[in-house]
Amino acid sequence: MGKCNYCVLQQIRTKAFLKDHKIVMKPSKFQGGYNVFSIPKNEELPSYKEPSNEQPNGDEIFEHYCVGWLLAIPKRCVCFLCK
Repeated sequence: MGKCNYCVLQQIRTKAFLKDHKIVMKPSKFQGGYNVFSIPKNEELPSYKEPSNEQPNGDEIFEHYCVGWLLAIPKRCVCFLCK
């Protein structure tokens, strides 16, 4: 098994920190869970169109800033449950 979503999010945050970005999480209306965006610290997340049946990858803004999708994010690491 791979990493739990808590650990995946920590890894995403570390990569964002190294690029001087911030992480913004928005609920996904299309598939539930959360879309995870990495954007420069001095910017706001522009309006975007998330994936849909008509546009499976979302719009250009979504594709540029979205770094992941997570169904659920536990409050702590649960990787040990997978072993």
